Amino acid sequence: ASVVLPGQPPGGALSSCWPAWLVAATQAQGITHLATHQVQTLDLLRQGRHVCLMASTGAGRGVGRLLALYQSLAVQQRGHALCLCPNKLGEVAQSSAVETWNAALTPEHRLSMAIYDGDTPGTQRRTIKQAPPRLVLTTPEMLHAGILAYHGGWRAFFQALRYVVLAGVHLYDSALGTHLAHLLRRVQRLAVHYGAQPQYLLTSAPLANMAQVAQELTGQACTVVTGAA
Repeated sequence: ASVVLPGQPPGGALSSCWPAWLVAATQAQGITHLATHQVQTLDLLRQGRHVCLMASTGAGRGVGRLLALYQSLAVQQRGHALCLCPNKLGEVAQSSAVETWNAALTPEHRLSMAIYDGDTPGTQRRTIKQAPPRLVLTTPEMLHAGILAYHGGWRAFFQALRYVVLAGVHLYDSALGTHLAHLLRRVQRLAVHYGAQPQYLLTSAPLANMAQVAQELTGQACTVVTGAA
């Protein structure tokens, strides 16, 4: 039977624009239709917009993030994404989700990925910087101390930075949110310096002032796509 992700009525079947392997990988996760808010998010990203997908837990925020990355980075096999997670637990959850999708794909279609944080061994850190994967998962603390502080070693990554992804925006409140906003201004300056213009993809549980929060964090006007509570 068709599985419709919770949140809103189905937005339609899987995109006919996707290659067969991506459709098969999506179906392997038990997904044959997308909700309206997921379709809108993917369409807006294809138009080059900055997007914040706001929906309750279980409404497919994570699937929206993954499909955005796979349809862009894995299909074309070029460019990079920086995914910021609030903590180590978030990194592990994101990494596990990518590994699950990759397991349904042949090697040439997988989304290369690495966690870059305080637990990453030195030899692995050097490898990640020298040959960056499509997706780098990190935390705000490591972004500050291990990436931005040594951005010259990350030149290849920043030159082809296509997405900055923020998971769990609702968790960045007060001082943590202010700290993240400063970090993202630095990311943007470096990306522009190295010749890139990344798009921002934010996902969050419902917030009353989501558009304002998204703009204050990223410094960009983000289109808020809302899923049903």
